[in-house]
Amino acid sequence: PESTNRAVFTFQLLIRIMKNYLLALCFSSAFVNCTGYYKGKQLAHLIAKDTVRVNLTADVHDSLSLYYTGCSGFLIRKGNEALLTDPFFTHVGPLSLLNFFRMQSDTARINAFFDRDLGQQKDTAGIIKAMLVTHSHYDHAFDIPYIYQKKLNKDSVWVYGNASLQRLLRASENNYHSPIREDHILPVENQAVQANGVGQWLYVPNRRIRVLPIITEHAPHFYFILPWRFFTGQIKPRLPKLPKKARSYKEGQSLAYLIDFLNADETINFRIYIQGSASNAPYGFPPLLRGKDVHEVDVAILCVASFNYVKRHPKAIIAHLKPRHVILAHWENFFQPMDKLAQHPMTVPFTDVPKFMRRFRYSMKSIQRDTAWTLPSPNTRIQIQY
Repeated sequence: PESTNRAVFTFQLLIRIMKNYLLALCFSSAFVNCTGYYKGKQLAHLIAKDTVRVNLTADVHDSLSLYYTGCSGFLIRKGNEALLTDPFFTHVGPLSLLNFFRMQSDTARINAFFDRDLGQQKDTAGIIKAMLVTHSHYDHAFDIPYIYQKKLNKDSVWVYGNASLQRLLRASENNYHSPIREDHILPVENQAVQANGVGQWLYVPNRRIRVLPIITEHAPHFYFILPWRFFTGQIKPRLPKLPKKARSYKEGQSLAYLIDFLNADETINFRIYIQGSASNAPYGFPPLLRGKDVHEVDVAILCVASFNYVKRHPKAIIAHLKPRHVILAHWENFFQPMDKLAQHPMTVPFTDVPKFMRRFRYSMKSIQRDTAWTLPSPNTRIQIQY
């Protein structure tokens, strides 16, 4: 019958489209990997590995360390006070972007990280006081439910992010059969500040760390006639369980943060700025601060990925912050296994990282700090002395 023939034709057409889609994906993946490998070789002499020491002043009295986990992830620690930003360890290939691919956290790598850097499988001592999340794409938020449920002290850690992140952690109760501390998980987009506004500092309970969330945007992932951004929107409320597909991790509101480590008298000891995505100016710009809140940015953590799809990045943010030192993050190909990246650095897909470095170094020269930067490989520790 005609209806049967039409159904068969439609099914065959769908199969043909899927095959062509997978073939195109494989070719594009191979192309991206080849170009990323070549561009990584161009950067090899600039990439920092293992442990790097940075002196901000000639006369050193204090120190702070930043351990780069990859993408926009850092463990930032000063003494027994620490925080995590965008912790992501589950490096999977580009097939993870397809609808049928199901992801699972790389628990072995997460466990190894906690063993090595905190000396224990779980932060029972509550050294990690806060976890900051810039947005909810899978390469920023996928591992957070496991880390929160299995690795952190829920009574002492405070989680700052968007509403989508809060929904993920609520869903994690069903996956791990363990309740969350709802009062410690704060969606902060409504408290975040615009560049010309007045923001609200959020203090952790011992008042030795505070954060200022800042409204920003996410750069397009690539440009073809028009800019393309993937996985926009919010994660659905009332999830029955954590999603396993990359495309289910919607961006939500993108945020940047100012982070202050404070002295006992609540004066500013050290200030860090971090962004999880490139953005058009003035998105992500901290507001003009006054009085006791005035303090220069000691370290700025800037995103490299997709810089070429926004205007005046990184020149505009560098001119605005005038940081004493810059750490460049989210430059490496996070589709590749960590072990492979350590041997052969590869750049993030669709981003000309050598071109970014030329722009960046010129921008740093314009504020007379052209040598004050670090391009770390994942698993690099940056020891800041000041």
